[in-house]
Amino acid sequence: MKRLLLAIALALPIAAQAQVSPSKWTQNYIPTLTDWKAALLYDGQGFSDAMAAMQSDKLNKSGDTSINQTLTTPTITGVISGSPDMSGGMALARASSVSRALSSRFGEVCNVLDYGAKADGKTDDTAAWQAAVNACSSAGGGEVTVPAGTSRIGTVIVPSSIWLHGKNMQASVISPTGTTSDTIQVASGASYVKVSDMGYNGGTTNRQTAGAFVHVLGGGKFFELSDFRVEFPFNAFRADGGVEQFIHHGEIGTVSSGANAVEIDGGNDQYIDAIIADNATGYMPRPNAAVYVTNNGGTWISNSDFIAFQHGVQIIGSSAAPGTAWGEIMNTSLDTSYGCALDIQAPAGTQVNGWSFSNLWASSSQQGICVQEGGASGNLSQGVVDGLNFVAARVFNNRQDGINLSDGTNIEINSSMICGNGGGGAVGGADQNASSPGYSGVEVGPNLQGIAVRNNRIGQCAGYPKYQNVGITLDTGGSNYLSITGNDLRGNASGTGLSNGSSGTVNMIIQNMQDGGYN
Repeated sequence: MKRLLLAIALALPIAAQAQVSPSKWTQNYIPTLTDWKAALLYDGQGFSDAMAAMQSDKLNKSGDTSINQTLTTPTITGVISGSPDMSGGMALARASSVSRALSSRFGEVCNVLDYGAKADGKTDDTAAWQAAVNACSSAGGGEVTVPAGTSRIGTVIVPSSIWLHGKNMQASVISPTGTTSDTIQVASGASYVKVSDMGYNGGTTNRQTAGAFVHVLGGGKFFELSDFRVEFPFNAFRADGGVEQFIHHGEIGTVSSGANAVEIDGGNDQYIDAIIADNATGYMPRPNAAVYVTNNGGTWISNSDFIAFQHGVQIIGSSAAPGTAWGEIMNTSLDTSYGCALDIQAPAGTQVNGWSFSNLWASSSQQGICVQEGGASGNLSQGVVDGLNFVAARVFNNRQDGINLSDGTNIEINSSMICGNGGGGAVGGADQNASSPGYSGVEVGPNLQGIAVRNNRIGQCAGYPKYQNVGITLDTGGSNYLSITGNDLRGNASGTGLSNGSSGTVNMIIQNMQDGGYN
């Protein structure tokens, strides 16, 4: 209370004040605001003497002895004027004995409000945000905080060593000023950048046709985007390269037609975890993919759910060695896709190599899993998919084939459940027909090499009807080095568990259980 009174006193004009001697400050006397101000006009020694005389006394307010506070000598620093400048003042943290300059305390965090931002949903705050980022960067990096409210901004460029964060993903919301530009752009070569605790809303009428909420231009390392909520973007996140990028704990809503919610185009070691991307009420035609990956040497997708895109995940080959390679998808659901839930393509002259898929859910889509090359299998000039491994996949209730391998080499499908596919009708399981001829749980195209389908349940299971016409279909052609073993193929609509049209000779097709026995 004493410090508050002093602050108020300092704020009042001091000219022509009565100069009341501090000597009247005796036991049980309560100084008035005028007394405080007058005391300041005396020399410092007189003021200190008055304070020392009262150091052991107690203030008594209106005779109430229950109020028992010790009056201590205040320390006044900085410039005192009509509007006091407290930048030179000292601040003492709670339960601390070490005071620090206010200028130092305020300099530790750059708040966009201190640089002119309004966050009122109307003002263009781009310049204020950029000024805050630049000020923090010039001090060696640090925190740039964003208040609650809606900030309208264009493109803000973020250099190295900046943490840009809001209050939380619903309180601090960004509204883009245009429809084609990036909003937060991480500068080329920038490292150790983090964006967190913010929302983005592109607007239902201000439809985005290009740009991203966050765009990493590449060349740097260690970027993190976390605890975010994005509605109506073109891309929610895009990376053009870089290493050690972490995108996690986020929600992505309606994405623009033809766009990808998350687009990885280059770099190594991108980690995408705990993301829900749901486009169920989105624009038509549908956006391309929840996650699109190309030209990358390591993408890890886990614990996520991607709903109602053209493709849940699309992996596209690259011509740069080693291609789009060494990725993994685990514990992730790809649901209600309007094309292939998981789409893997190697166009002419490109490669997709060495991907692993564990506990993958691919359901209620046009097709579950599709693998295709741009031309003849094993010919790099035509495109190559090599070295895919599926373990414990659950491929249910897709309109056409559960898994379609039209091309590829060294692909293994192990210990998976592939049931209820091939029913035709609408995507999403509604209005399914009772088996559409030609659709299978697993279809292996002609002239493939090194395909293994082992120890899977491919038939009627998990509560789905006998929609699949055939469990496994080996298309006509000279496929070799096929290993089709130990599968339970009972309960397909045609009564045929395995349809073998392959003319290859170096194959092992044994001990598959069908209606009526083993093959």
